[in-house]
Amino acid sequence: VGRLFDYLLAQVNEHLEQCPDCRKRAGEMSADSFLERVRGAQKPSGNSTFGQSRPGGTQSYSARSAPAPPPANTLPPGLADHPDYEIKRELGRGGMGVVYLAHNTLMGRDEVLKVMGRQIMERAGVSERFLREIRTVAKLRHPNIVTAYHATRIGESVVFAMEYVKGYDLAQLVKGQGPLPVALACNFVYQAALGLQHAHEEGLVHRDIKPANLMLSRNGNKATVKVLDFGLAKATREEKVDGGLTSEGQELGTPAFIA
Repeated sequence: VGRLFDYLLAQVNEHLEQCPDCRKRAGEMSADSFLERVRGAQKPSGNSTFGQSRPGGTQSYSARSAPAPPPANTLPPGLADHPDYEIKRELGRGGMGVVYLAHNTLMGRDEVLKVMGRQIMERAGVSERFLREIRTVAKLRHPNIVTAYHATRIGESVVFAMEYVKGYDLAQLVKGQGPLPVALACNFVYQAALGLQHAHEEGLVHRDIKPANLMLSRNGNKATVKVLDFGLAKATREEKVDGGLTSEGQELGTPAFIA
């Protein structure tokens, strides 16, 4: 009846571009308004954050609109000419470093590389927080949590490789489409809760749950929500130590969602 969200229309359009059989069937149908919307569907162009409050981002592009890779002289030393990674584009940057979409030529898959340069790692407390994020996410294995692959040193930078989630965060989706139907919203919250339950069983509390940290992707015909950004996660049984990264009474998170 023509009542799909634009992101679903884009997925239908993407499938039609790749499937001759469905394209033939669609071509035989009358050109009603819904088909016209499908044929003209465009993917959202705004950045959505991936596993990083900022920096971050996973974003879906068609082959026609994919931006050119960043110039080699703008990449951290050792990354531009790395034998195992082909940098495809920058996804975001901020106080915790720069995030790139890269193709792992050995594994044959796209990955998100979160890069912390020396100038950032030398800031007080930043190195500890970034390394803690790596160790935190490495403990988690759940379909509703973004998967951590590995961490390595490249040149003077520490690089954290994570799963690339092709989709949109829920903040972007709601901003573009308006409030979700109740059934969809309940399903998405349920999936996020499953991921958070797994983290809790591993002794972790996220502390920055918000729509921008919930990525909506597609797993076959199923819409899947994945929890991102455990950068503010705190071990529920963390011992009190002098000079810790957080202290009692300190507020961390996003103000609009901190409650």
